Amino acid sequence: MDTLIAILKRYTDLPVTKSSRLIEDLGLDSFLTVYFLSEVEDAFHTDLNLSDVSAILTIEDVLDLVNRAQAES
Repeated sequence: MDTLIAILKRYTDLPVTKSSRLIEDLGLDSFLTVYFLSEVEDAFHTDLNLSDVSAILTIEDVLDLVNRAQAES
């Protein structure tokens, strides 16, 4: 979670919780969401399955995605 917060500090000054929604609560647009997820991949040294980016709505969704990717590798 701390890594995600550190990355998000580049995009927003708003408080981040697991239930924070990327677009509605943190103000990311679709471009910034994709760029954020790319940085998450780099930070966690993994490839995320981004086939359905529209389903990634909250920080918890991102954490779940990272955990699944790490479990698969």
